[in-house]
Amino acid sequence: KGKCSKKIQSWNQRKQVQCILGSYFVFVFWLILQELLASGSHAISKTIDQAMSEVLSSPRVIEKLRNELNTMVGWGRHVEFSHIPHLPYLRTVLRETLRLHPPSPIIFPHMSLDSCQAMGGYVIPQGTTVFVNVWAIAHDPEVWSDDPKKFLPERLVKDSYSSVDLKGQHFELLPFSSGRRMCLGINIALPILEITLANLLHAFDDWKLGLPSGQSSLDMSDECGIVCRRVQPLIAVPRKKNIV
Repeated sequence: KGKCSKKIQSWNQRKQVQCILGSYFVFVFWLILQELLASGSHAISKTIDQAMSEVLSSPRVIEKLRNELNTMVGWGRHVEFSHIPHLPYLRTVLRETLRLHPPSPIIFPHMSLDSCQAMGGYVIPQGTTVFVNVWAIAHDPEVWSDDPKKFLPERLVKDSYSSVDLKGQHFELLPFSSGRRMCLGINIALPILEITLANLLHAFDDWKLGLPSGQSSLDMSDECGIVCRRVQPLIAVPRKKNIV
């Protein structure tokens, strides 16, 4: 009986430890999931804010977008995911927004697997932690011609940039990083960005910018730290589309 009692007691203790460890790992997983969702939501909302700011500040761009949406989607209809592949200019506008305003100016650190010689003759030893400044690359006039600080979606239609995408294979444009530590949410973020921007522009007849008195245009400058934030927040009032 004594041996039996000790075995039962030991078994109960193991079950308690397993229960505690299980609860701990569930809690940690919940925290990680919450952090991923929060950071992803922030990046998406920030990019939509930047895209709308750039589009509303450029009558030429918004006119081209409206013509494309009216032609491919139709007046008075909601934009659906099936329409997105047929909206090339909208996707180009989004790529240019992510080039000009990457969600994070510096991507997650990477470690060099081998010693190598980088630009300028600098030698990076094996095992060095490397931070890549994607904001600086996206604003480099030697990489991007036609004034890289200017919002110009048409630059991405040119032959030299037409194949540049957001999936980490072209180092000129890395808003979602590259390699094994690339952003896990890219396949969720891109469709959400495309469908949201398309519906915001197509569902309303016009948008009126709310500018402070004495200011004729929106200040598009950013404050960059771990993330980039707008100096002046976007205030825009939509006008309902009259559907007959």
